[in-house]
Amino acid sequence: MARDTNHARGLSVAAFADSLRPAWLFERLTIQQREVEDAFFRVLGIPHQRLPRLGSLAEVLADLNRVSTAITSSYRDSRAFVKHMQTLGDNHPMNASLRSNFEAQKSNGENYRAGRLTPEMIRCLDKIMIGRFLPMTTPNGRKIVAIEKDMFLRSCKNEDFPSIAVESGLSLDGWRTGRLLTDRAFRDSQHVIALPYVDLFVTDDEPLTKAIRRVVAPFAFRTAEVIDKVEFDKRFP
Repeated sequence: MARDTNHARGLSVAAFADSLRPAWLFERLTIQQREVEDAFFRVLGIPHQRLPRLGSLAEVLADLNRVSTAITSSYRDSRAFVKHMQTLGDNHPMNASLRSNFEAQKSNGENYRAGRLTPEMIRCLDKIMIGRFLPMTTPNGRKIVAIEKDMFLRSCKNEDFPSIAVESGLSLDGWRTGRLLTDRAFRDSQHVIALPYVDLFVTDDEPLTKAIRRVVAPFAFRTAEVIDKVEFDKRFP
């Protein structure tokens, strides 16, 4: 909405989105960290509070910017946030992060197809990423020792963390099939971490739909049904 060159239309779409009273998905790294922490504490048998994957816009923005919700409370609707984004344009940190991730994905795909990035290397990189999400202390403040982390990392697998499994699976599917990674396709693919946490995933991108269905088929955890806008309009006239 903020990237729409017709700013009035972007704000109008934002106002419509607000009328639907949406829940907002927390930033992908936050969700993945929470998945890892949940699994880690569960394996160790340590009681903990499961943190949400969805929240209000103010809560999501506060987490994204690592500030208190009071600071982001002025962005009580998406229209206000879109208006703020429009003033920043492509220099906004969120856009810079997306561009960086897009280039990294392109490079990883080229390296995989050239044999420079092997399945074993990918598994090692996944373990490193999961290790970075592990907490330093338990909820009651006890310091977590290295042997506890090592034990967990040896036994865990991507499927234990739904959003990580979906995101990694979609990336690998794209590298294997040589699916063209355009800027729009990449931005759309960033939303797939929502699949374990929503009922419906609506997209008119047919290659993405087929890829999602291939990727989620072997997973034991529940994922959203993928439908297009025509089907959505039929169900919710």
